[in-house]
Amino acid sequence: MKHLSLGICTDLFLLVLCFNYSVSSQNDLLRFKSYNLPEKTPILDCIYEDSQGFLWFGTYGGLYRYDGYEFEHFTHDPDNGKSLGDNKVRCLLEDDWGNLLIGTQVGLYVLDLGSRIFHQVTGMDTQTVHVMIKGEEGDFWVVCEEGIFKVRVDDIKREYDILKSWNIHSAATACLSDKGDFYFSDGEKLYVIDTSNQLDLIPVLSRKAYHGERINTVDIDSEGNFWMTSELGIHSYSIEFDSLLQFVPWPNPGLPGFLIGMLEYKKGHFLINTMHGLMDFNSINSSFRDVLIDGRSSIESEERLVPTYVMCLSKTGKIFLSL
Repeated sequence: MKHLSLGICTDLFLLVLCFNYSVSSQNDLLRFKSYNLPEKTPILDCIYEDSQGFLWFGTYGGLYRYDGYEFEHFTHDPDNGKSLGDNKVRCLLEDDWGNLLIGTQVGLYVLDLGSRIFHQVTGMDTQTVHVMIKGEEGDFWVVCEEGIFKVRVDDIKREYDILKSWNIHSAATACLSDKGDFYFSDGEKLYVIDTSNQLDLIPVLSRKAYHGERINTVDIDSEGNFWMTSELGIHSYSIEFDSLLQFVPWPNPGLPGFLIGMLEYKKGHFLINTMHGLMDFNSINSSFRDVLIDGRSSIESEERLVPTYVMCLSKTGKIFLSL
């Protein structure tokens, strides 16, 4: 297997890598910048870069904001009704007003950056929020443990209204097509909600061309190609013709274990994030590369365990990785 090299500072307990993906050859060392997070930072679950360039870190101990010089920490205060409602932050998104949406294990919260006040979006209280995706005209999709919600932002009242909800439980992966169709999976089924809010089931797992027993992740790349991963490999799917086009098995037996996510970092190239390390997938020639960190494989072996990473692609074309 070929290799993709990344630089890393190994003396940091918790760090973030930020690198540009425009490289001149296959094995160029990618440029990076490391951030030393505060000591005893809890488990990191998500990273987000807002429109102002600030970095946000969702952890199991609250929300962190980094301005390039210092960290600001937001936590739940049971005596303050205007604080963050829960310390377990699962996902982050910015709305059209520059407010930060925070998905937690007890619902969705909005942080007004001017006042530093948190507000809860009603209608999905106590629910764990897994995924948020921004749609057209300021709308956004929220994938919760017990349902799918389409939320509209009222520009005049500056309020968040639930337009519609669907009673689909345990969905944890989702993507949005260029046409505005929303695809998501609970691992056992693939669903689509079209622009008229019609919900349909796509029975891909029952087809002979599908390899595996579950859908781990779904994604739509920059060319509009639809991808699904299973415990056995990667599938490409034609939305237009409703058919499975290609299957590429994982390169090593036993990989990827539990797959956390896939991230397109340039046209035709994905970082595949698993519980057993990182891989680079070239969808153009259906090949894989091992990802080297400090010259060492990021794939787990009998001799060496590897850390689990959190990945994020910023609006400015940078990738953030954290240990």
